[in-house]
Amino acid sequence: MGAVTVVFDTNVIVSAAGFGGVPERCLVRSFEDDIHVVTSQEALDELERVLQYGRLPFDEDARDDIPWAFRHLTGATVIEPDVSLDVFDDSDDDRFIECAVEANAEYLVSGDERHVQTVDSFRGVSIVSPREFLAAVGDGE
Repeated sequence: MGAVTVVFDTNVIVSAAGFGGVPERCLVRSFEDDIHVVTSQEALDELERVLQYGRLPFDEDARDDIPWAFRHLTGATVIEPDVSLDVFDDSDDDRFIECAVEANAEYLVSGDERHVQTVDSFRGVSIVSPREFLAAVGDGE
C-alpha cells in the first residue's frame, strides 16, 4: 500500500493535544512516512481561533505551539483549495472537505459526530472517526 493522504479537522488536533487517547494516536501515526497529512491556511487559522476558547486546557504557550507542532511534526503540506463546497451544516466544516477533495485525500478524520460524521464519504474521500482511521491504516504499534 502506498502513502495515504489524510486531512485532520480541528477537533481531532485539539483533542490530541489536550486529552490524548485515540486522536493523539492518529497524529502520532501520521508521523510515519506512509501517511501524508494535508491542511490549508484556513484550517490552520481555525485551529488558532479554537485554541483561544477559555474552556480548553491550554496556556498561552501551548496555544502558540500547537499549530506549529501539528504542522511540523506531521510534515503537513499546506495547500490552498480552489474548490468551494457546501456539504455540511456548518460552513467551517466545509473547509476541511474542500482541502481533502483538492488533495485527493483518502480520509478526512473528524471527531464531529453531529455534523461531519453524518456523511460517510464525499467525492472519494472517506469521512471517518479517529478510531476508524486507525482501524483502516493500522495503529503503527
